Amino acid sequence: MLGWWLMAAMAGSGGELALRPTVDGPVLMTTAAYTVTSLWLLPDRPALAVAVSPEPLGFDAGVAGKAEGEGAVPLASDALSYGGSFLGLVAAPIYGALDIGSDGSRGGGRGALTHGVIFAESVTVSVTLTDIIKSASRRPRPYTRAPGFEWEDADDQMSFPSGHTSTAGALSFSMAHQIARTQELTVGGKVAAYGLATAYTATTGMLRVAAAKHYPSDVVVGGLLGASVGIVVPELHRATGLRVSATAGPMGRGVALSGRL
Repeated sequence: MLGWWLMAAMAGSGGELALRPTVDGPVLMTTAAYTVTSLWLLPDRPALAVAVSPEPLGFDAGVAGKAEGEGAVPLASDALSYGGSFLGLVAAPIYGALDIGSDGSRGGGRGALTHGVIFAESVTVSVTLTDIIKSASRRPRPYTRAPGFEWEDADDQMSFPSGHTSTAGALSFSMAHQIARTQELTVGGKVAAYGLATAYTATTGMLRVAAAKHYPSDVVVGGLLGASVGIVVPELHRATGLRVSATAGPMGRGVALSGRL
């Protein structure tokens, strides 16, 4: 994650983002449908017979066997992940509508739609990838090692990677990267933006570990996954600024295409 935002902070800025309808439509509909379906079907998934290793890795050993946390700690992680997603769905379009483009005009409805779609894609793609990995890995959560624990449903086997942390990473890095790509920020300003996104993601992950919902390795991988999606999705929407010009030279006339990727 550190490498991600250091590289992003050194990249160019002050450009524009644009929708890619042939990509955005299928991706958004597919991931949104998967997200909604998985949330409804998750409680009905059967718990599989998975062998629990008696000794987790040293990095994860400290949380193994702790009782499942209840109360303020898991609620706080819910607020950062789920609450942040809903707030972002409002904040991203507002930012897009108010953002001043290269022609000096505000983004308006087009800007609101562009940034709203990019944010929604970042979150839904992250949720989809995370759920697929969870379903494939079926790693038991730390509290399943607690004395007297009884298996209840598939969620007890959805530890890797952390969905809350990946969602927090996707939403925070998506907003940070959209701002960094569309504003003339200094290197210090971009480092601050990605630093806040890192802190937001890390805080969510630490809360999940404190509640014995995840091992540290779960939240590290989840954070990296979410941060990666949060940077890659906006990056795929950078406007190329394609220009067409006529040229004439020793070999005759021609047409030149130029732009910035």
